[in-house]
Amino acid sequence: MLVVLPISWISFKKVHRIVSFKQKPFLKDYILTLTHLRSIAAKNNLTFFVNVFKLLANSTYGKFAQNPNNFTFAKLCICEKDFNKAINSNRFYVQVL
Repeated sequence: MLVVLPISWISFKKVHRIVSFKQKPFLKDYILTLTHLRSIAAKNNLTFFVNVFKLLANSTYGKFAQNPNNFTFAKLCICEKDFNKAINSNRFYVQVL
């Protein structure tokens, strides 16, 4: 598939990579089940379960839309004790000197 952009001020020198993917509704059954359970709970005036099913559906979409790079934790260690504690943590990824 070739996409032509009608923008005259952009010129491409080299194409490094082309990414292609197919979208599939992999959450469709889960969301429909939650919607059905929510409607049953609403008919029976179970407001707690209505809110639970709503939050489950909304949080599922929200977690897939989050960018994990926005949740990077950085710590500046002044002493060796804090440095050793930081590198032994489960959240430790890389050290930069």
